[in-house]
Amino acid sequence: GQPTWPTVANQTVTDGTVTWAEVGSGVTVLDSADPAWAASTITARYAVYYKDTGVGTTSPLLSLVDFETDQSSVNGTFTVVQSANGILRFFS
Repeated sequence: GQPTWPTVANQTVTDGTVTWAEVGSGVTVLDSADPAWAASTITARYAVYYKDTGVGTTSPLLSLVDFETDQSSVNGTFTVVQSANGILRFFS
């Protein structure tokens, strides 16, 4: 379904595990809790945010974060720390 958008200045709306915030006239921010994978062994250079449609070829990319160097966990918690400014911003 379609996300629930905030319509009032400085309002936040939680839609599932995503919080949408109206932070100014014509600006909406997508943010979430820091995703984490416990007891994992991962090496990653990027974080990819996408809308999961259930089919890879129709799941659109929303945002890509470049860590600039490989980030790793070895049988530990791998956490992607979100920017304080959110994952992405919409301007209209």
